[in-house]
Amino acid sequence: MPDIFVEENLVLRMQKDIQRALQKPVEERRWGMVIDLR
Repeated sequence: MPDIFVEENLVLRMQKDIQRALQKPVEERRWGMVIDLR
């Protein structure tokens, strides 16, 4: 699969994760950041 499709899929996945997280009440939201140094 070309890299452009892989990157696009990652962006779409992140957008879906954010939309799902924002549906939770503010008190239940937890955020974290992971940095991949590869």
